[in-house]
Amino acid sequence: MARVQEAYKGRNIVIEEPKSGRELVTSEPQLFIDDQQVKVIQNPDGTYSSEGLYYTKYASLSELARASIDSHQPEE
Repeated sequence: MARVQEAYKGRNIVIEEPKSGRELVTSEPQLFIDDQQVKVIQNPDGTYSSEGLYYTKYASLSELARASIDSHQPEE
């Protein structure tokens, strides 16, 4: 499993994706924001959606995580 970690607006994002290649992939990608797992749905076209951001597709889990953080930020 490939693991990517990044910070965005002071929040910690961790993405765990199955490795691609010849091995049989049985696990789903996982997304965590500040150690809290975010329910991720991988769409048939390869994009990602989340329960918190209905009806919106994101090209990557990183984009989905940033949008999720932005949607929960208080407006200034």
